[in-house]
Amino acid sequence: MEALHAQLDLNTAIFFLMAFTALDGLIALLIWNGHRQMQGLATIATGFLSFGVAVWMLPATTILWVTVRNTLFNVSQALATEGMAQLLGKPRLPWLPWLVAGFSLLFWPWALLYLPAEYTAQIRTIVSSLLSIILVGRMLWLMLQEKKQTRLLHYVTIANQCLMILTVLHRLYQVISTPWNDASFYSAEQAWFYFLLCLEANFMFVCQLIMVGENVARQLHQRHAELSSEVQLRSHLQRKIADALAEQLRIRAERHRFLQLLGHEISTPLAAIDRSAEMIQNKPESMPKRIPTIRSAIRRLFVLTQDLLLTERFCLELPKKESLEARQLLQEAIDQLEASGAMVELQLQGGEQPLPLPGDREMLLLALHNVLHNAVKYSTDAAEPVQITLESEGAWLTIRVEDSGIEGLESELQFAKQQFFRGSNVATIPGNGLGLYIVDQIIKNHGGTFDLANREGGGAAVTLRLPV
Repeated sequence: MEALHAQLDLNTAIFFLMAFTALDGLIALLIWNGHRQMQGLATIATGFLSFGVAVWMLPATTILWVTVRNTLFNVSQALATEGMAQLLGKPRLPWLPWLVAGFSLLFWPWALLYLPAEYTAQIRTIVSSLLSIILVGRMLWLMLQEKKQTRLLHYVTIANQCLMILTVLHRLYQVISTPWNDASFYSAEQAWFYFLLCLEANFMFVCQLIMVGENVARQLHQRHAELSSEVQLRSHLQRKIADALAEQLRIRAERHRFLQLLGHEISTPLAAIDRSAEMIQNKPESMPKRIPTIRSAIRRLFVLTQDLLLTERFCLELPKKESLEARQLLQEAIDQLEASGAMVELQLQGGEQPLPLPGDREMLLLALHNVLHNAVKYSTDAAEPVQITLESEGAWLTIRVEDSGIEGLESELQFAKQQFFRGSNVATIPGNGLGLYIVDQIIKNHGGTFDLANREGGGAAVTLRLPV
């Protein structure tokens, strides 16, 4: 070992240190050129290149070049430290390299000019070593706080930085414990110091490159997650746009159908009036026969107008919140229908005890009237009564109306609540297709549900559920 120790000369150590640090700086610069978003890489590259230039200037002896060399040494370590802080995403000290540069530019000329010759080399070495320990110690502190890197890389980097501090401390011990002069700079111990420093600096650079790789991988993973999120967001927006477009097309088709049906409902009685007026004009004696037709057509138009106004009013307005009693409200609707000449008996069951029902009296009364009117209108057997059942089920009130009339076609039941829809099997019975639509809108506005189904054994069954 002693023979090997003696064989390493200073020039060889300086060459290795200069070549490897300069190469490390160039590699870092090239990587930064391809990944400029990597914070700190350019600063690290500048630090290594500055260190390589300082090593190249080691043989310098004049005050100017010694000052420049030592300033580069110290500043390069400060740059590497701040570059690592940027790389790790830790708080930076941007003023640190400037502080180190200012101190070096002031201290080294003063030490060379005014310190006693026998102590100049020793004091310069102590100051330089202390600066190195402080700067490498900051690197070690940064790594101790780091949590993002892999555990192996974390511990290996910390171990390498501890070795660097121990190497400088060993040199500091040699300077303090043994006589130290300019000749000591060219000793075998100094050569080994630079050689070990070369190995440790390059190992640190390798660790920093691995950190760069991990940061790139982390950024790529984050970008992939962002792109995936953006793709999902765009897909969601496309679905919403498609749904909105489909809804617009549905509304347009519904409006077209509405206008067609409205035109038909209006034109039919108007045509009857026109034909009757023409017959009266041609044959005045037919007036008594045609007057009832005209009046019937006018009544049809009046009912249609009233239903349209009710649709606008009760389907768009918010219902009032009144305290009602369910059986009393149902009985009132039954009485109104019987007073208008209903030919079918209406039987009410349930609700012997008072059942409170919050809601808009006028709206709910209209909905019940429309349901009961349909049950009476489509009943084919006057001897078979319409069954009305009133039940309370927890927080809900259920009203069920069953008749023995015409069943709806199964394929058409889903359209029964649409405006102006009329089943193909009831086209001969008067009506405008607005009754059940109004019922559905009123019940929805009250937070309830309206179901229509064919009754087992014939007829229809309407179920209204309202919250109490």
